[in-house]
Amino acid sequence: MGGALRILQVGELRLNNPLKGDLSSFSAEIQAQILNAKFKAAEKLFAAAITEQVDLVLLTGSPTDPQGGSRPYWFLQQEFEQLAKHGIKVVCVESTDTFYWPAEIHLPENVNVITRDQSIGFRLAANQPPVEFEWETSETSEAYDSRIGFNLRLMEVGGQVTSVSYSAHENQTPRTVEVHLPQPESPQECDSFEGTLVEVSPETGVTDSPIQSQVVCWESAKLIVSECQSFTSIQEQLDVELEKLERTRGQKSVPTLLTIFLKLKSIDDLKLTHDLLRSLQGKLLQKAIERNSSLWPKQIVIEHASLSYSGRESSALRVACDELSSMQIDEVYENLDVHALEFESSSFENSRRIVAQRLPYLMNEACI
Repeated sequence: MGGALRILQVGELRLNNPLKGDLSSFSAEIQAQILNAKFKAAEKLFAAAITEQVDLVLLTGSPTDPQGGSRPYWFLQQEFEQLAKHGIKVVCVESTDTFYWPAEIHLPENVNVITRDQSIGFRLAANQPPVEFEWETSETSEAYDSRIGFNLRLMEVGGQVTSVSYSAHENQTPRTVEVHLPQPESPQECDSFEGTLVEVSPETGVTDSPIQSQVVCWESAKLIVSECQSFTSIQEQLDVELEKLERTRGQKSVPTLLTIFLKLKSIDDLKLTHDLLRSLQGKLLQKAIERNSSLWPKQIVIEHASLSYSGRESSALRVACDELSSMQIDEVYENLDVHALEFESSSFENSRRIVAQRLPYLMNEACI
């Protein structure tokens, strides 16, 4: 390869952190696929390292929480040993001063560790220049080392490695490559979820390309519900929309947890109870399984296009209801204490009705 260095750059694996959400409505097979998503994403990247014949796998963050049990360490030991059989070294970056690895589990010899208080250098092979790892923070940026060899600078912000800068020698302009997570844990995480194949060459510079790793993703779909539409009608409408979405995605798409938003014109359109929505989600999921679909309806959420208030209602009530619609579950109980607001009887009863309708969906949203 003309003296080039090939590296697979990987973000924090977070192996002990499963995907978030209530999985009780899914079959045991789908539950297992979701719960093991972090491990499957890591497997894809380690397999890609072998296929791409990299020299080095760079794990840019703690692979797991020390309190998360021993399974992640046994898994990593097996994967590291498999990489060693192909002559691939591993560098584990720890953004604190201490790297934890259980004493009872052997750490393979092809693994090097970098903690926050050190920089290291080593040769991947006798006929190759050394690889130098150094730390860089958002506050300081020093010139690249003039020694001959490959130079990797770890950019650390807030205790996490956010990017790595690569250079083959002091006269070569370094290229900064952003660090991505291999697999998201929740729909709130927005990023490209992948590893990055980086090639550093003294002659041609630095190039990078993505290695897809995500094995489960999230999507959302919206459906406008007509006034007083029946349960059966809504189910039929959703069946049609999901089949359209499946055809658009294709058969080989990444398995997807789908949140469906039913958009209502007003609060009076809400004829579906929380139990009915759970039943509807279960029926849609069963049909998806029967079709061997990669699209898994996970949750149905009521979304109001607008909330209409009468002129008799106080501005305090409007503020309270607006806050409730955007509230997280840990904020709900404190704010349901309405003694501080002076409502007339009819307004108070209306606010109680809105609370009763919104609370199940707030609880569901908080569990995602």
